[in-house]
Amino acid sequence: MKLTWITDVHLNFLQKDERIDFYHTLFATDSNGVVISGDIAEATSIELILKEIASTIQKPIYFVLGNHDYYRGSINDLRSTMMSHSYFGYQNQDHKSLTTMLCYSVTIVLLMAVTVTMRTAESF
Repeated sequence: MKLTWITDVHLNFLQKDERIDFYHTLFATDSNGVVISGDIAEATSIELILKEIASTIQKPIYFVLGNHDYYRGSINDLRSTMMSHSYFGYQNQDHKSLTTMLCYSVTIVLLMAVTVTMRTAESF
């Protein structure tokens, strides 16, 4: 399985036509799905933006919410909203397991990157 990984895209700062152009670049990849590791938008726009992505790319989307995704909203309300949409992957146990696995994988990769960066900095 090939996945396209994007992070911290803050799509709420783009106009709709700019977002659609970005989604088309995701569609054009030869990946089987898209992983988004947080900071997709803000609470007031994230549902709309995830629907836009899903309808444009026609590939599974696996994501975790970042701190910016909760801005201008309530943590509990946003989680409830996300859980009410099965096509976002929360209702399907397989998606939940894959999302959890991807979160752990992203965390491990980020920790490895920090470790390499720190070792590189120590050598100077």
